[in-house]
Amino acid sequence: MTLTAGAPTGGAVVQLQSGNIEIARVPASVTVAAAATTATFAIETSSVPTATNVDIDATYAGIKKSAVLRVTLPTVRASFTVNSPTKGANACKLISDNDLDCVLDGSASDGRLTRWIWTLTSEKEVTETRSGPIWTPDISAGCSFITGATSNTDSQGRYVNITIKLQVEDRDGTRSSAASRTVKLYTEERCGFSA
Repeated sequence: MTLTAGAPTGGAVVQLQSGNIEIARVPASVTVAAAATTATFAIETSSVPTATNVDIDATYAGIKKSAVLRVTLPTVRASFTVNSPTKGANACKLISDNDLDCVLDGSASDGRLTRWIWTLTSEKEVTETRSGPIWTPDISAGCSFITGATSNTDSQGRYVNITIKLQVEDRDGTRSSAASRTVKLYTEERCGFSA
């Protein structure tokens, strides 16, 4: 709140009003100290389903000034886990040339989310957009997704490294930066990879 001249002795009481008290609540008034031209006040906001503008009015000496407060959605942030029921965390297993046994779970992501955009990369890239946070991947590219990839072996078998990324999007279309991790894809002697 800013006055055009210093407040009089005893201060200036400025009346405040919100155009939507369900979304943005203001105190009934704020006092600008004597000789000062500004005062600050807190606005308490509620969660909104989509970004919303609220008019905030300030009245002093019969003069009303308005400002628009934009109440936005929470910041979007992607976060996920990958778990295979047979190979454990950060691992997947081929159960057919197209299907993996792991579950990608983006439910720990933040924001009022409407879309989870998954990208799996090896020798090819596969992208899948979901309306919910959980996906058990099927790879439409089949074996060409990993054909040509360098394989390694550990105590659980032969695997290739793949990269899994997640971006999330909120109701206003705001998209997060990508969360990414490298995951072992166990080939189970499929797609030309022997034990």
